[in-house]
Amino acid sequence: SYNAPPQETQTLPGPLWRLVYGSVVCGFGMAGIIIMIGVGGTFALMPIAQGSLINDILFFTAGTVAGRNGWLEGKLREQIGMPIAVLRLCSAVEGAILIALPPYITEIPILGIAWLVLAGVFCIDMSLVLLEWFQTHFNFQNRWMKILAEAAYTVYLIHPVIVVAVSALWVQVYESLGHKLEWSGFTSYTYIEGGGLTLGISWLCANVLVHLLVWPIAWFLRKAPGLRHIL
Repeated sequence: SYNAPPQETQTLPGPLWRLVYGSVVCGFGMAGIIIMIGVGGTFALMPIAQGSLINDILFFTAGTVAGRNGWLEGKLREQIGMPIAVLRLCSAVEGAILIALPPYITEIPILGIAWLVLAGVFCIDMSLVLLEWFQTHFNFQNRWMKILAEAAYTVYLIHPVIVVAVSALWVQVYESLGHKLEWSGFTSYTYIEGGGLTLGISWLCANVLVHLLVWPIAWFLRKAPGLRHIL
């Protein structure tokens, strides 16, 4: 009988390789796509912005490689090549810079490229921070965890609708406060009063509201006749 040779196990990329993937692939790579398609453009109905398309492909690939090599079976904090506190600090600093930088990009355009590259690095670091934190603190199962796990696939399918609805609600609330957004198609380049701080708080509120809506809706959809055997 034929015995297939054992596959080599790949280890989780260390800090230097993660920096390369973040800056080159998610950063410069995504910047190139945005330049080719145009700011505010779409690809197969997907809005093209930092954190989309190339990032999706890279993270899908990373997920399959992680599953094949058992990265999530072991402790991530022991595989990342640096103290977890340092990774958390780097992610927090990157996020703070990304929030603070946009108001200065119109005056110093080169900062736009720096923002895109840093956003790519942040995508990698922030994802690892979240994965490690949930692995450390939520690696157990109870009734609520079971419900969330069962609804996760449906959440994945329906979350774009909820995100768009909550984003539209934000626009209505923002304009009801006396501000006006100028639109070019589906895109607005109007400066947001309060800059990065307003955007950061808005993102937090929208994120919380999306989760409060999408999980119960997903759970009820799974119970609907005809859908319970699919979702």
